[in-house]
Formats: sequence, C-alpha cells, structure tokens
Amino acid sequence: MESNQHKASDPQDSMVHLDLDEDKIMVTSALPCPSMSVGKSVMRKRGRPSRHARGTSLSSVTPEGCKKMEGRSYNLRSDSTILLRNSCLLIADGSTKQKRSWGLDKDDLHIPFFQISDNPREAVDDILMTFGGLHRRIMQLIDVKMASKQLVFQALNLMRKVGYHVNKDKRVGEVPGVKIGDIFYSRIEMLLVGLHSNINRGIEFMSGAFINKEDKIATCIVSSGMYENGDDDPYTLVYNGQGKVHHKLERGNYSLNQSFIRRNHIRLIRSEPNPLVRLGSKEKIYIYDGLYKIEEKYRQTTKSRSNLKFNKLVRELGQPNGIVVWKNTQKWRENPSCRDHVIMPDMSNGAEIARVCVVNNIDSEDAPNNFTYSTKLDNGNHMVSANKMCVCKCTSSCLGEDNCSCLKTNGSYLPYNSSGILVCRKTMIYECNDSCACTINCSNRVVQRGSYLHFEVFKTMDRGWGLRSWDPIPAGAFVCEYVGVVIDKDSLVEEDEYIFEPVMYDHGDEGYPHIAFFAIKNIPPMTELTYDYGQSNGSGCRRPKICICQSHMCKGTFG
Repeated sequence: MESNQHKASDPQDSMVHLDLDEDKIMVTSALPCPSMSVGKSVMRKRGRPSRHARGTSLSSVTPEGCKKMEGRSYNLRSDSTILLRNSCLLIADGSTKQKRSWGLDKDDLHIPFFQISDNPREAVDDILMTFGGLHRRIMQLIDVKMASKQLVFQALNLMRKVGYHVNKDKRVGEVPGVKIGDIFYSRIEMLLVGLHSNINRGIEFMSGAFINKEDKIATCIVSSGMYENGDDDPYTLVYNGQGKVHHKLERGNYSLNQSFIRRNHIRLIRSEPNPLVRLGSKEKIYIYDGLYKIEEKYRQTTKSRSNLKFNKLVRELGQPNGIVVWKNTQKWRENPSCRDHVIMPDMSNGAEIARVCVVNNIDSEDAPNNFTYSTKLDNGNHMVSANKMCVCKCTSSCLGEDNCSCLKTNGSYLPYNSSGILVCRKTMIYECNDSCACTINCSNRVVQRGSYLHFEVFKTMDRGWGLRSWDPIPAGAFVCEYVGVVIDKDSLVEEDEYIFEPVMYDHGDEGYPHIAFFAIKNIPPMTELTYDYGQSNGSGCRRPKICICQSHMCKGTFG
C-alpha cells in the first residue's frame, strides 16, 4: 500500500498483523491487549489448572466459589493465566501436555500473566494492559447484564492476591515507571501501579518516614473536584481537605498539616471530564501532574461550611508539562485556530470528522509534498473476492444475542463493547456490512464510522512528519485505518519507503482486508503515534531501514 497517512500506538507494544480469510473480511487490527484467546498463543498456554479452586472442577466453579478464593494467596507459575468464565474469575495453571484436560470453552477469555519486567516502565505497562484486557471484557458482560460491577473489584483483588502489581510500598516522591502526563481511567489502575493506594479517598498518607514513627505525612492527592478551588492556574491547587462541614485535624487532614511542616513532596493527580464520552457523563480521566509542596495554609469560615482549612499546593519547578498539555489541547479542540505554528488548517479538506491540521515549529518547510489525503482503501485494478458475507437481522444494533450471525462469525462474543472499544485482540474482526439490518450506529461498525479523534500532523526534529492526537486515547480505542493504493510486487519500485504485501490464499485468490489500528494502552494527548513494523518475510532484496524511534526496545532496523 502506498501511504504514510497515519501511525498508531507505541513502537514497543503493538504490531500490524495481516491475516486473510475467504469469507467476510472486514478488519484486521493492531494488538490492543494481551489476550490469549486466539492463535498459537492459546496452544502454548493451555493446560489443566492445578490450583484455581481446590477440590473443585473447573466447569463447576461458581461466582460464590470465586469469592471464597479471595482470602487465599497464590504463587504464580510461568504458565499461569487469568481465566474469565461466564462471570467467574479463576487462576489457571498447566503445561501444554495437560491442555486436553483443561476443558477450555470457546466463551472463555484467558489473559496471560507476563513475567514482570525489571524495567519499571515496562512493568507498569504490563500491569495496566493485563488489567485493561480483563476490565474491557467484564464491562462488555456488564453491558449485556451478564455480570455486575462487583466483578471489577474481584479482578483487582485477584491481581493483588497473586502479587501482580508493582510499587507495593507507599513512598514519598516519584513512582518508578510512572511518567508525568500519564493518564488513567480508574483509581484501580493507579492502585495497581502504586501511584495512589486509596480507591475511596483523595489523600494517601504514610507514617514512619521520619524519626517520629507516628507522624503521618501526605504522599499523594487526587483532585476530584469536590473540595478544590475553581482556579484554572495549572501550577497551583487550593485543596480544601476532607470533610463536608468541619475539617477535623485527623487522618488525611492531619497528614496535610504535617506535610506543610515537613515540606515533603506530594504527588498530585488531577481529574478532568472525559472529552470522548457523551455530554452529561460523569466519567473522568486522571492525569498525573507531578510533584507539589504545600506552601500555604489558611482557615476560612463560610455560611454553608464552617471551619474550613485550605492548603495551597505549588508545583515544583523543572518538571515536564502535565495538566498544561491537557488544558492546551482542550482549547484547541474548542477553537483550532488558536493553535500556534499551523501551516495548514485541515489536511483532509473536510474528509475527516475533525480537522487534521499541520504544524511546523521546527523549520520553514511547508506541508508534506506529493501527498494526496485519502480515507478509502483503493484496490486499484485488482479483483476483490465476492464471497458472500454473513448478514445479521439485528434491528438497530448488535447486542450479542445468540441468534446474531455477526456474533457467531466473530467467535463467542462481539469484538467491541458498547463504547466502541476493542475488547481483546483477534486475528480478524468481522464488522456488520451493508446487507445487515442494523444501522451505521451499530456497536459492530466502529471502523466504518471513521475516527473521531482530533489529529495533528507535526514536523519532528529528525524523523520527518509525525502524527499525534489532541484527544486522550484509551486502550482498545480505534485510532485510524491504514489506507492507500494496493500495489503488487511488479509495481514496486526500489525507492518506495513503505510497503505491506497482501497475503495469497492457497487456492490463488487474493483478499484485501482493511487494516485498522487500535491503541494498545492509554495514550495521553500530544503523544506521537507510532507502530512496530515487525520483521519482513520478503526475499531480502530490499535493504532494511534504520529506525530512530528512540524506544529502549527498538530492534534498530525495520523492513
């Protein structure tokens, strides 16, 4: 394909997988979560569970049985996986020799426990991707009334019981593996990586950090919007403390007072409404904004709340931008004309839902030359197989009912949840087609509707033109489709920089799936979107390209 229109996700975490099927080919995707539900990975990891519920067979375990397991601890093995069967969470162990005795069901979702990396950043990513894959499937079950939200907390308890979380001890200052600007979609995610250990309260505190072991100091604050000032200053925060009427000097409030005396660093996590959900939704995104100190304390009495204590936190100098980036992109989304260094207001010329501006604050180069923006896959003169596609009879949207043909074609459950998030990685995704009775708003037409993200093409220092988003992108979200003109080897010239080879069927027919990119993890705004080209299966006549992505896991070359 000729195109370098969009890039997606993170170079060390995603890959493009092109697979073809002779029936109903719609989408093939990058890999958004570490699921073990398809392909050879399943064959490697299947096995009989030896400790998922002692004295109980796998098929007879109930949700009540799972609750009894919460009080136990587990020692993970190299072949351990999380197994989600119906609405029950299990730990499954076993070798490939025992896989036939496991009784694996097509409806099961199983996610492997990766060995936690010695690299703090990789460890945080692995933890979040494992929980994210499990959480997306649970939310899909909740959407169709097959599970309750309590299952999310069971998943948290399970991961903690097996020790699958990092930075377990409270600490003052930075948390290894967590960067300023990182975004989280729940407090559970922050707990699993050790950023904030209290799900229900805004103040995390610890004792024993000083000579007086009874002293409690605040180590982290989550700004939820309940007790804070309305000031928009991105470098300060006036935090009112805990308590609706009187701020008693105890627990969290006492720790704030001691932190003012000790002048220790406090991590600040700000919360903002999720810009990608419907208006009126209370869904929040948490943004880690770096280290602050309490510089001032004062008391104020009001008619509605008396004896209020205010703590003014000031951001430490020399840190990377955090909430400032969020505030800027929020302004640009509302008014794109206020973005600096724009050399082209809309590269798509109205073809995309949101404008794609081109920004250059590096040099005087104009917008990319010899580039025709396209949103459609052009198969050229190639004949596309006309194999008949399955048709569903769902009236408005596919909900995962047993009689839905799209459900059966995709396996045991639909690929997306009700929010359009990819639940787990699949070799091939089958979306509804024009012959289906459902509308374009069907939850199984995510790629067809196009991307809703506000993209920006920008000039880099040493890599030409890059792509980033003004919006936060949650793990599993559709980013963009890789489009362009499909060319064969006969049309390939040596100077072409990017090429993806179509795969031939063994009977000689060619198939042309759509290649869609999905986020493998939460991506903050203004993060360059990249993907791993993988290793070429070609004849080796083309020289590999030098890669300068600067990832610590970079192979050095691609192609």
